[in-house]
Amino acid sequence: MPLAQLLHRALLLVEGEDAEHFLEGLITSELPGDGEVRGSALLTPQGKLLFSFLVSKHGEGFALECDASEIDALTKRLTLYKLRAKVTLTPSDLQVFSGVADGLKDARHPQMGVRHYGAANATETAEAYHAHRAALGVLEGPSEVLASQDFPHDVALDLTDAVSFSKGCFVGQEVVSRVKHRGTSRRRPVLVTGETVSIGDTVQVGEREVGTIRLVAGNNAVAVVRIDQLKGPAHVNGAPVELAPPPYATYSLGPEAKNQD
Repeated sequence: MPLAQLLHRALLLVEGEDAEHFLEGLITSELPGDGEVRGSALLTPQGKLLFSFLVSKHGEGFALECDASEIDALTKRLTLYKLRAKVTLTPSDLQVFSGVADGLKDARHPQMGVRHYGAANATETAEAYHAHRAALGVLEGPSEVLASQDFPHDVALDLTDAVSFSKGCFVGQEVVSRVKHRGTSRRRPVLVTGETVSIGDTVQVGEREVGTIRLVAGNNAVAVVRIDQLKGPAHVNGAPVELAPPPYATYSLGPEAKNQD
């Protein structure tokens, strides 16, 4: 995908001598190495999502890339955890780009390309970026990752390198680990192919509602559904649709649906 400017995304800089320790005990992912950007999230103590974002190294600190509509709320939430930590939280005016040129490798999927923060010449719009994400089944932002409703597994953060099961504790870690080890996650993203699909539409199998459409871009759509309830042909608004696992999926669809780690 050529370089696209993402005007709907913004950066929050987390800096100071305690920045690494501060984030390590809060967010779901491992902190990234040089040259990469990693999906991550901040959860409630009950394990539900509050904010999803990308994290990368920035100078001596870190940058959190989130939806621009959430940057004030994310700053406020992180401030609650700061206490006496020597950390500063500063919204940045750096521009956000995604593409295949030189930049920070997006660790969510090998085909997600790179991130670039700063000045650049974009040749594509954000719509091309959304279509690319939809083809890969990668959800992001508050309209796709639902605060206080979704667990990380529901939007596949556990399969896109955005949750660590080996690092120390983080907020909500016990619940997320329990779901992982019991293999009980049944709500998962699926790719949707159909002609009458819109964001917010209900996916049905027979008369049963099994999920909703979260992302539509170009000819691609993504829904979050109960994968164990796909016991027949699916339809949206009465029209048939085809459902398929995203390329990162380790789960199957249908009555025998199970997660394979």
